[in-house]
Amino acid sequence: MGGAVFVVDGGTLTVAGSAEVSGSAVAGGPPGSLSGGGAPTAGQAFGAGIFLQGGSGALRFAPAAGATITLSDDIADEAGSDAAASSNARGLSVAGAGSVVIEGSHSYSGTTEVSAATLEIDGSLMASTVDLTGGTLSGSGSVAALLAAGGAIAPGNPAQPYASLAVRGDATLQSAVRLIVHADASSSAASSLAVAGAASLAGAVVVDFGNAVPAAGSRYPILSAATISGTFAAVALPDGVSGHLVYDAGSVQLEIGTNTDDAIFADGFDAAAGARGVAVD
Repeated sequence: MGGAVFVVDGGTLTVAGSAEVSGSAVAGGPPGSLSGGGAPTAGQAFGAGIFLQGGSGALRFAPAAGATITLSDDIADEAGSDAAASSNARGLSVAGAGSVVIEGSHSYSGTTEVSAATLEIDGSLMASTVDLTGGTLSGSGSVAALLAAGGAIAPGNPAQPYASLAVRGDATLQSAVRLIVHADASSSAASSLAVAGAASLAGAVVVDFGNAVPAAGSRYPILSAATISGTFAAVALPDGVSGHLVYDAGSVQLEIGTNTDDAIFADGFDAAAGARGVAVD
């Protein structure tokens, strides 16, 4: 097995204050020998950071306001480590009012549930689907899949405000979700959600230009996917900025207009969100 922290089957571990899991290592034992002959195999070790045994129990991160939990070493479970030997999958949950930052690669295969706080993914959740019902999902890393029923998705991080957050599978954004985009008014750089599979869209887009005004005609890519169904219901723009969303088969872009393009943009909202592949002015 392994893990600097080993959570037994049925066990619950809750981390509520600031913490960091990094610099850990785990190694399997040597094969030894058999007095009657034969070829014993060496032991295996998984999850240098945290190993989740079995199929039941809970790993909860609930940082208080101002607290940050940083997870750099692999969190592993049995199915994610050796699916041929075990189907036991375990995940983790994020709540509270602070931040959880995931760096490095993590192999656990259960669901990552986010109901509050900020989960910043700057590494990789190789086999875990993020189930977002509240709080904020941010970062420049990747997740296996995304199901968002609420909360906010804000790609990028303070060091990389215009980065992409990648979803290696499918992504579903429901009506209560906000996609928060940080964009550079002086260029076409913007944070975005990059979905390798299918994207099902609803909810709203909120765009922040950092108190600057982009030029009319500028376009900002905010989402890409292999296929796209649905549309965002609204786009909220800063005062003095108007624009609309343009859809095609594999992307959604924000196109900046002029303040006189259409009265529908006067309050910063495009309630119709544009027709697929058509710029609405």
